[in-house]
Amino acid sequence: MDSSNRLYFMDNLRSLTIILVVALHTSLCYMAFAPEWWYVLDPERSLFFTAVVLVLDVFIMPVMFYISGYFLFASLRKHGTGRFLKGKSMRIALPWVVGVLVLAPPLAYMIYFSRQIPVSYLDFFTHDFWGKAYQQAHYWFIGVLMGFVLVTTALASAFPSLVKKPGQQKAPGPLFHVGFVALASLIFLGASLAFPLDSWIHPGYVFVFQPVRIGGLFLFFLLGIYCEQSGWFTPGGYEPKALPWGVLALISGALYLYMKLIFPEPKLTTLLLKATNAALFNIFCYTCIIWLLALCKTCFNQTGPLRKHFSDNSYGSYYVHQFFVFGVSYGLTKVQLPVFLKFSLTFTLAVTLSWATSSLMRSSAAMRRVF
Repeated sequence: MDSSNRLYFMDNLRSLTIILVVALHTSLCYMAFAPEWWYVLDPERSLFFTAVVLVLDVFIMPVMFYISGYFLFASLRKHGTGRFLKGKSMRIALPWVVGVLVLAPPLAYMIYFSRQIPVSYLDFFTHDFWGKAYQQAHYWFIGVLMGFVLVTTALASAFPSLVKKPGQQKAPGPLFHVGFVALASLIFLGASLAFPLDSWIHPGYVFVFQPVRIGGLFLFFLLGIYCEQSGWFTPGGYEPKALPWGVLALISGALYLYMKLIFPEPKLTTLLLKATNAALFNIFCYTCIIWLLALCKTCFNQTGPLRKHFSDNSYGSYYVHQFFVFGVSYGLTKVQLPVFLKFSLTFTLAVTLSWATSSLMRSSAAMRRVF
């Protein structure tokens, strides 16, 4: 298998992950016990979508950071630091700034609009948005990713040997997997002792993130870098088997879901319960990501016109998808339909319109440089 073929399963996994992101954000509109602040909440909700959210929310963002990390040093080796940072500024920093200043405010205003709170958009933007309602919507991911890129690029510039591809491929032993999960669990547990599990912070209005999860996201970003450096998924390199990792992901996912339903955060009152939650979260996250990588490598390591279209438009689709999720879901709030049909309509239209919008944006050569 040549290096270009290696990219196919990663591209396909990225496309799948974006579709799952749309499914997650759509499910939040229809889940029982949804966050009170969520942008649009339908009157009809189901515990089924609560389970969907609890499962998808564990591994989706770590997958995206892993894929980004996997290609980081390869791009640095190819372009050099100057061209690399120029490209990342165009593809990450610029969309992030536009997203935060132009697109996130109307998305945040949906919280007011969907609840008929009598505040005009102008008043919301000039007052509440820069106060109690500040957020970056889903563009927080792009900002944090840019931060990770800058940190690792600075380290690579200070220690050039880090970027050089080792001549010898490394296959991880069982202790590697156990050690990674243990480290991620300890970081998660330590942060959960100081912050609520699902809390968000925005120091200096720059980066927005969940303090309990940010350490784990950086670890998965570094894991992607390590795997590329160690020759994972390349000829003669380490290739995990989908079946055993799938079994581990299924078992750990069932245990994690059971614990979340039986012991939601208010009931995590002891150190033992918090530690168990941290361990199950990270075991499920790690095993699920390795399983997805192995599954896509085995079953979806091909390209074609349709797969290439989804891959090319995955970033643009992520960028715009919440406008369609919230627009469609809000339009259906006053329609009497079964909740599963509402979800299906919202999800299908959001995916279709997001990919169509991305295709339209990418019809411009200038936009293709960004998306």
